[in-house]
Parts: sequence; C-alpha cells; structure tokens
Amino acid sequence: MLKGINIKQNESPQESVSTAGHICSDDLATVLGAHDMRRLHRHSWLFILTGLVIQWIFPISIALWSQFHNVQTLWVVVAIGLFIVLGSVLHFLTYRFCIHDGDVVIHYGILFRMTRYVPLHKVHNVTLHRTLLHRWLGVAEVRLESAGNGKRSEALLRVLSLDDARAFERLIEQYHHADERAQESDNLLPLSHMEVLRYGLISNAGLAWGGFLTLLMVMLGVDDWLSNDMPKMVVEGELWHQASFWWLSALVVVATIVLLGKFSTILAAFLGHSHFYLSDSDSHITQRRGLLTKVESHVPREKIQCWRIVQNPFHRWLRRYALHIDTAVTAVKLKNGGSRGIRELVPLADVETMGELLKRWTHTNPLERAINPLHPKADRRIFIRYSLLWLVMLASLAFLWWLFQGEHEGSVIYYWTLFGLWLALLPLNYFAACRRVAFAGWQLERDGWLI
Repeated sequence: MLKGINIKQNESPQESVSTAGHICSDDLATVLGAHDMRRLHRHSWLFILTGLVIQWIFPISIALWSQFHNVQTLWVVVAIGLFIVLGSVLHFLTYRFCIHDGDVVIHYGILFRMTRYVPLHKVHNVTLHRTLLHRWLGVAEVRLESAGNGKRSEALLRVLSLDDARAFERLIEQYHHADERAQESDNLLPLSHMEVLRYGLISNAGLAWGGFLTLLMVMLGVDDWLSNDMPKMVVEGELWHQASFWWLSALVVVATIVLLGKFSTILAAFLGHSHFYLSDSDSHITQRRGLLTKVESHVPREKIQCWRIVQNPFHRWLRRYALHIDTAVTAVKLKNGGSRGIRELVPLADVETMGELLKRWTHTNPLERAINPLHPKADRRIFIRYSLLWLVMLASLAFLWWLFQGEHEGSVIYYWTLFGLWLALLPLNYFAACRRVAFAGWQLERDGWLI
C-alpha cells in the first residue's frame, strides 16, 4: 500500500506539489521496483502480438481468399506472420520504463530509440483494460492520460501485473486527493439485462459491422444466389423484370445491413456494458464495465468541463436519456485500441435516475427547469442557411459538369435538373428548420445581488 502524504503548512503551494509528487513517485517506484529501468510483464509480448495480428488480420484474410491456391502467396503470409512475431518480441525487449523525479520515463523503439516523460501530477485519468486473456494471466493494460487530445495515450504500459496496475491506480487517486479519505458509494446505475438490450437497440454503432458482414456474404457467393436462384424460386421460370430484380436486391442488401448491424450492436452492448458499475466519491467518478473485456476508468470530478444530456429519436421513443461529458482528456479513438478519456458517462437512464445523478454531481436538474424558446425569426435564418448550403453544393456539381463535360448535349437538361432539385428541397429545408427550432432552447441561471 502507498503511504499517505502529509504536507507542512509552512511550505509554498509549488513546493507542496513538488514534495507530494516526489513522495508519491518514490512510493510507486518502490512498489513497482522501477527506481531503475525495468521491462514490462513477461507476458507483454503476447499482447503486443495480439494487437499486431488484429491490425493485419483483414488484409491477410483478403490475400488468402483471393490467392488461396497460390503457394507463393502462402509463403508471403507465413513470412509476414514470422515478422509480426519477431517484432512483438523485439518490442518487449526494447520497451522499458522507470519512475524518476515524479515522472514516468519510457524508453522505446527498435531502430529509432525514443524517450517519453509523463509527469505524474498531470495524469488525469487511469484506465485499466482487461480481456479474458488478461484475467487468465493475472495482468492488466494501463493507460495514463493527461490533458492532451492526441490519438495516443501519454503512457501505454502493455502489460503489467494486476498488483502493479492497481498501484498506478492508487497513486493517481492519492496524488490528487491526498488529504481525502473518501469512500466510493454503491453502484449508482445498475443496468439490468433489459436496459442493456435497450441500449443496443438505441445505438447505431453496429451499422458499419452490418455492412462488413454483408460484404463478407457477397464474397461467399450470396450475390450469385440472389441473381440466379432467388428469381427462379420466386417466379418459377417466368420472365423476371430486370428493374424489379435490382430493386428487390437493393432492398435485401439494405435490410441485411440493418439487421446484421443491429444484431452486432446488441451483441456489442452486452459485451461492453454488462456488469456496469458507476460510483463516485468526493474526488472522482469511477466507471467499470464489460463482460469479457473489463474496462475501468477514473475521472476527477473537477476535470469535468461540460455535461451534455443526449436524447436521439430512439431515446425519446424509449423515454431514456444519455449523459456525455467533456473533460480535460478529449475522448477520441486511440490508434493503439480502445478510447481516450470517458465520453459516455451514463449510457442509458430514465428521467428520474438522470435527474438524481445530475443533482448529485451538478447540484441542479436541468430536466426540471423551463426551456426558453429561441427568437421568433430563428426558423427563417436557419432555413436561409440550409437553402444556401444546398445551393452551393448543387452549384459545385454544375461547375464540375461544365469543367469535365463542357458543352455537352445534355448539359442544359442537367443544369435544369439540379435547379429543380434545389426548388424541391426548399419545403424540406423549411420543415427541418422549424423542427430544429421547436426542439431548441436555452437556460440562464442568475443569482446574487451585489456579488
């Protein structure tokens, strides 16, 4: 366990921060055995190999599928596999870190050696990532994130033993709040299986997977079945109208993408948000989730800069809300997998639960306050903006036609078609502007007299 930090009253704030940082870093270095440069866990190469295989699995699969009977292609794939294994082992042997003067110092690189310094007092978020393989081997992937917005974590330690990972976690909590002895509350948002199912139905993140699965079905010859067998099954040898067939094929493709995408989203919801745990203390908010892969994140409450209540049409249909936050750590997708920061703090909650959580964290409930409407002429201004935007887009298409086709025989018809499309879109633009204004509003809270 890390020892507590006692700061003398006669020290200046800067000296106090520096002293606290050195005490914490010394304790952490002692626990990790990282006063001098040390390697990651002995199983680290295995997880590096897994990450590289995931990156290369799609192009290798395409190569194998297209040249399955080509012996030369198979040898190339084998060579790539050996190269990936060798790269994983070399990465493990050359990746070292230590704790020195309040910084995490990381040396990495095979051909080009690089050194990275991560000040511990600037780390805002610690994320522990654990898949089934992590849990079986008793290790965890540690991501240290500070107030950056890059595509990589400030420090990615893949992997450490679970005890070492917990030591990092305790350090950050102790460093930022050394004088607090706050205890985490019970689970504030226990998501039942039905709520997780609703979350999967609401999310649209699986449509891309639906498209990928549909493409895979085409590669497996389903398109031949659509073009040959299905028309015979439907009309039993009668003449099949070409246009009707293509409309039906397009309908089947779209329905397949939606169904497979929604199935993928529901499956991802159960895998990613089962055993959801949300708790808070006086210092930070903790989120744990995942069925197979366990993800645990901690965000300091004072680093939350904006609370955003989200409700798309599916949320409104199910009478649910989601709560997103903006912190000093920008929530973006990482190149090394996973995500940076916590973006979706509350994935799904009803109006009562959302109101209680907002009162707990912000001391107010915006859902209970009246929304002031926008200016009466706001719909006209939005309508003009939409119309001008479409006019610029269609005019660009007309300019590209003139640039590449010149004085073509059908140019006049093409230009008049674009103009007619713009006129046809005017009512739709006005309807969209009116609906946007109807759901828009603002609130202003004022208090005090002299101050």
